[in-house]
Amino acid sequence: MPSQVKHAYPLSEYVYSANEMTESEKKEFAALKDFFLRKKSASDLSAVIAGEGRQKALAGLQAELSLNAPSTPLATDDKKRFEQSLSQISSSTKVAKAVLDDLYGYRVIQPLMDDESLEEIMVNGLEPILIYHRALGICKTNLRFQNDLDLNKFTAQLTPIGGKQLEDIKMADGSRCNIVFPPSSLQTTITIRKFKKQPFSILDLIKNQTLTLDLAAFLWAASDGMLLYPM
Repeated sequence: MPSQVKHAYPLSEYVYSANEMTESEKKEFAALKDFFLRKKSASDLSAVIAGEGRQKALAGLQAELSLNAPSTPLATDDKKRFEQSLSQISSSTKVAKAVLDDLYGYRVIQPLMDDESLEEIMVNGLEPILIYHRALGICKTNLRFQNDLDLNKFTAQLTPIGGKQLEDIKMADGSRCNIVFPPSSLQTTITIRKFKKQPFSILDLIKNQTLTLDLAAFLWAASDGMLLYPM
C-alpha cells in the first residue's frame, strides 16, 4: 500500500501516493477501459494486447464482467479474482488493478477501502476525507472528491435507486455505509464502517483491555454451557 502516516497536531495525516503509470501503461489502461465499456473489440487492442490467445482470454473475462454493470462495485473476493485474471493478460498488475478500480471499484476512496489498517472512512462533502486508523486514531487524508459531480457519481454507485435523504447500505465487500443528503445535512456526508476480515478473538479482547480475565472467563463458561464456543 503506497501510503504513509505523518504525525501532526491536531490530526495525523494519512498520505496516499498513487503508483504513476508509464506512457505505455496509460495507453493500455485507456484501451482496456474502452474494451470493457464495449467501445472497442478485442481485435482493436492488438497494439497493446498481442496474441490471439490473450485476446480470447480477454473476451472471456469481458463476458464474465458483463454480469456486473460498470460503476457497480464488485465484492472484494470477486474483484481480486478478476484483477488476477486480467494481470495475466495485461502487461502488469498495476494496469489490471487500475482498470478494475476505475470501472468496478470505489473511485476516490478505493485506496482506503483496500487498506486493512483502517476502520472507518468519513466523507464531508468536498473536504479532505477523514479516516479512523486502527492504531493511530482519526487522521486527515490527502484524498478528496474534487467536485459535486464526482461525489454524486460515487453516491449513485451506492444508491442506484436513490430518492431518500438518509441511506443505510451494506456495501459489496460487507462494509456498512451511511449517507445523509442535503437538506438533512449542510453537505453530503458519508460514513463507512469497515470490518476486520478476521474477527476479534476473546484473547484479542483481553489483550486490548476490552475484557478483564474474570469477565472473559465468565463469558466463556456461559457460552460453553450453551454449547457455543468462542474463537
